Amino acid sequence: MSASSTLQKDPQQAVARPVRQAAFLIVIILGAFLSGCTSTLRKAPGYDQTINRVKTIAVMPPDVEVYKLTAGNVRELMDEWSTQSKRFIKKSLETHLAERFGFNIKFVEEDWLKTNHKELWNTHRALYNAVAISALLHSYPGENIFQTKVKNFDYTLGPDVAELASVCGADAFLFIYGFDHEATAGRVALWWWNLVVGAATGVTILPTNPSALMLGLVDGKTGDVIWFKTSQPQTEYSFRTEKHMDKLIEWLTRDLINKKQ
Repeated sequence: MSASSTLQKDPQQAVARPVRQAAFLIVIILGAFLSGCTSTLRKAPGYDQTINRVKTIAVMPPDVEVYKLTAGNVRELMDEWSTQSKRFIKKSLETHLAERFGFNIKFVEEDWLKTNHKELWNTHRALYNAVAISALLHSYPGENIFQTKVKNFDYTLGPDVAELASVCGADAFLFIYGFDHEATAGRVALWWWNLVVGAATGVTILPTNPSALMLGLVDGKTGDVIWFKTSQPQTEYSFRTEKHMDKLIEWLTRDLINKKQ
């Protein structure tokens, strides 16, 4: 089987495509507003009290895609690379959530969800996608920022999420979204040339391989998004490199909690 994928057999994947495209554009735009020292962490009111009662976290199927990016800006989805990246994420979460903080981690398989709870999963996945897009738009620096959302991060999927928490046997859900672009040799060469030109003209140069990873923790009782964090847009990681992914997951989760009680 080829590493690349050109057909979308799952209609739910086709529906999710515009969400991924919107998230990609938003993250690229954020790169123009966020400085290297700007915090990308958002917490809901009462987070410290809520997280202390969380014992089991269900890690939902990661929505992570890795693309090959050419000098002509042609994006080709690489299934094998995407699957490899998800394995790295799982391994790192076992270290940085389970071992470091003492949470019981459950990795929920998408095949199991589709077979046994398809409608429930599709509904709440779509809800989370919509909420995450809104959070990126309105609680981070940019033209659409709402200061009220920055000060009071109150996004929710609604209490119906408790049914999904029950079937997954978890107190909270961890949703993972990410994308990476692995540059071809021609793309890298073009980037270096543009970098030289940009330095002379003051033109902003896009990264060689734009990437982003976002984690969102959802309360299994209320459906509230209690913790949300995205990688720094200016920082490039290779999702195909285990060391890079482990470093990124460690950074994203390090302030999930100061001390697990």
